[in-house]
Amino acid sequence: MKIVSIDPGKTGGCALIVDGKLLTTFDMPLTKGSKFVDLVTLAAAIKDFKPDVGIIEQVHASPGAGVSGMFYFGANFGGVIGIFVGLEIPLHQITPQKWKTIQGLAKKDKDASRLKIIDLYPEMAKEFKFKNSVDRAEAALLGLAWLKILQ
Repeated sequence: MKIVSIDPGKTGGCALIVDGKLLTTFDMPLTKGSKFVDLVTLAAAIKDFKPDVGIIEQVHASPGAGVSGMFYFGANFGGVIGIFVGLEIPLHQITPQKWKTIQGLAKKDKDASRLKIIDLYPEMAKEFKFKNSVDRAEAALLGLAWLKILQ
């Protein structure tokens, strides 16, 4: 089974998982000079990968977040959903609370996700060396959590 899992947002990440093994991750592509996800580039990457399913973190507005920031975030989230609908790829949403509990990361800081993925895939440690790779790590753990839900 081929899975694309996405931690949405302009600093989000994407992960490609094949038969339960993390293949690669990449940062959410952005349009030049804006706060919007480059949906054309993302759609092309997803289409080329030919996934059986997509997994996206089920997000919501955060208390205290700015209005314009939430506008961009919501537009990007909806755009990502639109990609899966347009490509006719089944899409499932998982709350952060659920996938983090499954991965043993409930109530831990974001960097714990990066360290966990390094523990699971030490051969990919270079890919997650820096703290700015945490969104890619969370995308990977999100997809791997979905596989645990299926079991």
